[in-house]
This record gives sequence, C-alpha cells and structure tokens, in this order.
Amino acid sequence: MPEHRTAKDAPSSLRLAVVSDIHHGPRTRFAGEVRKLGELALPLLDEVVTALNDRVRPDLVVHLGDAIEDVDRATDLHAYGEVMASLQRLDAPLLHVTGNHDEVNLGPDDLARLQGPAALAAPLDRGGFWVLTLAGHATATRCWCEPDALAGLAAQLALADRPVVLFTHQSLAEPDLTGNPWFEGYPERCLLEQRAEVRRLLEQSGKVRAVIGGHLHWSRVQRIAGIPYFTVQSLTENVAAPDLPPEAAAAWALFELGPTTVRCRIAGAQPETWQLDAAD
Repeated sequence: MPEHRTAKDAPSSLRLAVVSDIHHGPRTRFAGEVRKLGELALPLLDEVVTALNDRVRPDLVVHLGDAIEDVDRATDLHAYGEVMASLQRLDAPLLHVTGNHDEVNLGPDDLARLQGPAALAAPLDRGGFWVLTLAGHATATRCWCEPDALAGLAAQLALADRPVVLFTHQSLAEPDLTGNPWFEGYPERCLLEQRAEVRRLLEQSGKVRAVIGGHLHWSRVQRIAGIPYFTVQSLTENVAAPDLPPEAAAAWALFELGPTTVRCRIAGAQPETWQLDAAD
C-alpha cells in the first residue's frame, strides 16, 4: 500500500507519460484497409523511450496495454519480452495495464515475469496523487470488468486521501464512435459494460482528477460529471488516408496534473493539446 500522508501535506503535482496500444507484431488489416503497423512498433517505441529519458523526464510512465498483436503463445512471449526490454530502458518508474491482446495467449504469471521485478503495481502514491488502475477484458462480442476489480476500485477510492488518477485499457466514457475505424457501430467491443456503475463510484468519491485509457485507437477527451476521460491514440495505428502510403500515429501522451488543472499533450503524427480546469 502507498505510504499515507494527509491530503494537506501532499504537493499535488505530477508529470505522467503514457504509451498505449503498441501492437508489436505483424501488420494488420481491418475492413479491407491497413490499420496497425506492428512491424514499426519497436523502433517507434525506442524513439519514445529516448525522448522520455532525454527531454521529458516524467515522474511516472504508464504502459496502457496491448503491447503485442496476439499470434500464438510462443510468438507472443517473445514479442512481449521485446516490448518490455525497450520499456525497461526508461529512467522513470513504470506501471503496466494489461490489454485484451496481451492476455489472449499469455497469463498473469507470464506477464508479471516478463515485466520484471521493477514493474510497479497500483495503488501508487506519486506527486500528491493516488494512481489507480482498473482491469478490463474484451473479446469480439463484449467488454467488461470482473466484480472483484470493481470491489477493489471501490475500496481503493475509499482509502484515498488525495486526488486520484485512474488508468484503464478500455473506455469508461460515452464517446461518439462515428468515424472510428475499429469501433463505429460496435460499442460493446470497446466500452466497459459496467462503465455507468464505475463512473458513479468515481463521482461519489469526489476525488478523481482524471481517467486515462486506450483501446479506441484515437485521441479524445470527454468530460462527464466534472471528470475528464482521456483516450490516448495507439502508437502504431495507421493515420494516413486510404489513398496514401501508411503512416504510424507514433502517439504518446504527457499529462501534467496540478492542484487545479490537467494538461494533456498528445505527441506524434496527430498532435493534440488540452488543458482543463477543475472548475470547468
């Protein structure tokens, strides 16, 4: 458990870097188009790690899951290990969230072993914030979290004595999926079934500063009941028009959380910047 301090003693300043949906593996097509440039994952990830070490120097890095494009157990073990080797070059502490592709052929023991003994586990006390995670799962027909995960989140929120940042691979928001190349018309594949219940927990706590997820393969923010729900684009999603050569999003995000504001900068081929005030 994190060391307890009173909220008034917490400095409330945190710089978080996030990389999501790396999908190291073969190039993937969907609906007749090239979508994931998995063969570029490792060089792109190495560039992100170098940038974080040399220029950004965040307080914490969060890997939001889907490190690999699942193939089979042997291939996935090797590919996941290669992603971990790149991430372990980071000079900052590293927290992992499991994505649905990660757990197709690999179990929790496999993932923990490959992540290594230095991998962090939530809850974390960083910079005057509690950093929490919520484990979710997804198949081609549904997206959900287990009852014990919800109970664990409720218990952690009750214990939190300072602002909370929550990370989850799948989405807890209510985004308009029009134009999404993966999920338009398929909300059951990307939005957690229990999202309304989870949001009620977050709202009732009065402690949650931001919720950050991946999985949707685009960058968005939606504010619900005062809480901003951010989505970070995939590192390897093809963002070029269908008639142009494929181009990877090369996306990663920097979140700067202060006493009253959340600033998010998405780097890569489709840069975005949002700054939200707690009073908005």
